[in-house]
Amino acid sequence: MISYNIIETRFSVNPDGTPGRINLVLWNATKNQETLSATLSGRGTRIPGDYSPADKPYQDVTELDCIDWVIDLEDQTSIEAQLDARIAELAQPTVSTGRPWQEAYPLWAVGVAVSVGDIRIYENTGYECIQAHTTQAQWAPPVTPALWKFYVPISEGPQPWVQPLGSEDAYGDGVQVTHQPAEFTEVHLWTSLVAANVWEPTPANSTLWEDNGPF
Repeated sequence: MISYNIIETRFSVNPDGTPGRINLVLWNATKNQETLSATLSGRGTRIPGDYSPADKPYQDVTELDCIDWVIDLEDQTSIEAQLDARIAELAQPTVSTGRPWQEAYPLWAVGVAVSVGDIRIYENTGYECIQAHTTQAQWAPPVTPALWKFYVPISEGPQPWVQPLGSEDAYGDGVQVTHQPAEFTEVHLWTSLVAANVWEPTPANSTLWEDNGPF
């Protein structure tokens, strides 16, 4: 069974400046199987303007409402397949080939003591340890943001923006990302203007992100 955790909701603004209806729900999905737990983190569901279940004042919306909308609007078969694939990888990590720069770092493995700043490769993705620990099967990097954050060397250039879960994976001052806000028709390059930046790069957040134009 898949369980959902609603991280945040965002809403439109009425012409008079008051909050309107919720138009975006950010969520995590988790599935447990025996001793293993797989999570899809930082996902988002856009709530269409013509979606009638969401036609209620934002302050009256409950977490259960948001979960119902996510279940209704997202492809549940695809979500479960992704979670099952992660559980399978947790049970028996596979050796795979990623980008050339990843060859300089060891693969993540169970039972290894890691220190802050250590880099490991897991499922063709780089992760940097942010809390010293000994790795365990249920603590793979994608499901333990308190222990790992995404890692890509500066030489690889700007990476797509991912919704941070907290201060541990927030964007630093001067970091560049690529992102296409809902109101844009193409991907833009953005530069963070503040430290510990957890906000989405959008025109509305111009004091937090500088829009450097199409990427």
